[in-house]
Amino acid sequence: MKNKKLILWILLVVILITQNSSFASFKEGVKSYFQLEDFVSEEQAKQEFINEIFLKELDKACEPHLKAYEKDNKDIQDMYQKFKANKNNMYQNRLLYEMAHDFAKDNENIFETQLNNLFRAHNHYKYTSKYGRYSYYLTFEDKELEQYGIVQIYKIKNMYKEWERIADEVWNYSYDYETKKRDNYYKSKYNAVYGGNIDTLLLAPYSSPKIGEYYTTQMHLNVLQALNGGVLVSSGQAHAYGYQPHFKNAYIVTNKSYVTGQNITGYFQYIGTYTYTTTLGAKNTVWKFKEITPPSDTFYFVHK
Repeated sequence: MKNKKLILWILLVVILITQNSSFASFKEGVKSYFQLEDFVSEEQAKQEFINEIFLKELDKACEPHLKAYEKDNKDIQDMYQKFKANKNNMYQNRLLYEMAHDFAKDNENIFETQLNNLFRAHNHYKYTSKYGRYSYYLTFEDKELEQYGIVQIYKIKNMYKEWERIADEVWNYSYDYETKKRDNYYKSKYNAVYGGNIDTLLLAPYSSPKIGEYYTTQMHLNVLQALNGGVLVSSGQAHAYGYQPHFKNAYIVTNKSYVTGQNITGYFQYIGTYTYTTTLGAKNTVWKFKEITPPSDTFYFVHK
């Protein structure tokens, strides 16, 4: 056997010499004969697969979403520039907030889904190297593909993170602005501050109003009796609360016309107590409120 190999080597050398080949040509001939260039490591094969297949498939999967994102991003950035130029246009602020917030939430998982689908497809993948002689049954860990996938979608992920940041900035500024505007209105006109919901107040067992507080209705009040200059009311939604309600009535001073049994909502400032005589001749004392007028301006981030 050894003699046969030796004879083959000698024949090869003789052939190359007879063809006037240089030593360099001889070396290349030997290398070509044994096709040493076909030997690539599994790591090289994996890198070829990443570059030649995985990244192209990722780009293809993300391309339609990328185009839509770029258009949405331009619209949001245009509106954001208007916000920075005039932060007190609450209508425009609301449009910008809803656009940035909704787009970010609606599309948050699109690219993660595409990436995960590719992970599952290529977790085990038979791939032939570009040299064409050796096939590798490549096994990828998610983290191996993820490092490439995240690079590809990094721009997009950052895009909707920027939308979330814009939405938070617009909300925080606008909420603070409208809160101060609303509070200044009630303070200057009625010397009053916000106290809560009057319907909750009439049901909660330990709550009490304070002079100088005004209350709104989360749920309607029920008119028990229409009186001269006002109405006697109770909360009309006792079943909506999780605790055992303590039914309390209240008297509301108003210049509006209400009828018994009517459901009403509104804004009511606490001004003390009211005592009346029941049909049985007994005296009854209840909290007294007066109906007040909310701001005429539209509020987009806070309740009036």
